[in-house]
Amino acid sequence: MVYSHDTFGLGNIRRNARSHGIRISCHEINRASTALPKCFWRGSGFARRTVWRRVAIEAIPVKLNFNWGRDVPTLYLVAENDVSLPLAGMYEIFARTPATKQMFILRRADHMHFMDNVEELHEAVRTMPWTGELAWMTKEMRPITELCSGEQAHLFVRGLTLCHLDAVLNANKKAQQFLRADVRAALASLGIDVIQHRTGGAEGRK
Repeated sequence: MVYSHDTFGLGNIRRNARSHGIRISCHEINRASTALPKCFWRGSGFARRTVWRRVAIEAIPVKLNFNWGRDVPTLYLVAENDVSLPLAGMYEIFARTPATKQMFILRRADHMHFMDNVEELHEAVRTMPWTGELAWMTKEMRPITELCSGEQAHLFVRGLTLCHLDAVLNANKKAQQFLRADVRAALASLGIDVIQHRTGGAEGRK
């Protein structure tokens, strides 16, 4: 399932679920959103969308089936300290992916490191006074000063994404060779610390 930023209203969550053959009640959505603090409704559009994503994930029981019917070379770029999408879940999806696959884990990075204005957005979400079921978020999120920079994260995402597309779609030999080589060392030379995950378990090459 793929949702845009504008699809996370109550009605849209239900409509998108129905389009995939899933029926959920408003009660299920409301139960997942009862912990939203009052300031949430006065917060930024980004903050509201972030939480509605979480609500949708918790309210909609969806699991990828990977019925692609062919090999779809897949690149996973994930964050080591992603509170919203923990590594355990990323390892599980990676292990189940029936295709040529690679996973690179950005060290000292959280969910917002894959968005614009990393530092500002991370701290905006981390310092929100969450209550109830979402109170754990601020406790788990590390201060941005303990994480890698937005510039490092963007170089990580842009570089590996473009390299993957060149290697797969354009059959670019240099891109293919780069992805087969020691990507970790290449990125380390640019000040970017990554783990190259190579197995279906929780261990990777550091």
